[in-house]
Amino acid sequence: MSFASGSVLPLAISTAAACLYKKETLGLPLPSSNPSSTGKSVLVWGGSSSVGATAIQLAAASGVKVVSVASKHNLEKLKGLGATAAFDYKDPKVAHDIMVALEGTEFAGICDAIGTPDAAAAWTPVYEKLGGRYGSVLPAAEGLPKGIEGASVFAPTVALADKYIGDVVWAQWVPEALEKGTLKAVPEPLVVGKGLDAVAEGYKKQKEGVSFRKVVIEL
Repeated sequence: MSFASGSVLPLAISTAAACLYKKETLGLPLPSSNPSSTGKSVLVWGGSSSVGATAIQLAAASGVKVVSVASKHNLEKLKGLGATAAFDYKDPKVAHDIMVALEGTEFAGICDAIGTPDAAAAWTPVYEKLGGRYGSVLPAAEGLPKGIEGASVFAPTVALADKYIGDVVWAQWVPEALEKGTLKAVPEPLVVGKGLDAVAEGYKKQKEGVSFRKVVIEL
């Protein structure tokens, strides 16, 4: 694995792990190399983001059914990461389709890898119908449905207050999954330049918008 590819993983792994496994968020079973089905399910909102793509892989490794959303042209890629079903977030009936896909499972909640009020408004009907908790990548997430329980996440906690998560995810699952090839470094890096002089170009590219890519600057 190149350094550029490897660079997309660390922050995404820790953030996704906090979203899925903290007791304050979704409290899912920790991942393993040979997971058994738990009967649980999770909705990963924003599956083509770096956190979302990693959350799909982690949740699948926890024996949890994963349903996710992204842009229409990325849906098959999400299924390739372990999502059982993936839907176009712009589809007006996306909430209905998600709920149908989740039937017969114990719904744990939403890992919101976008965190905006628009994202929360889009998945709120799923919560209102199925319940569950939430984890969000944005601090002080706004627009959340009334009564929902959960928390925003901060990646370093899996090595500090939530070290029990890091001990399993980083010390056990990540090395085994990389060796077996079951952990994929996605989205692919989009290298925009080398050195600190390229930071401005990186911000520009990010602001223009990228799809299933991670802006990377090499040193």
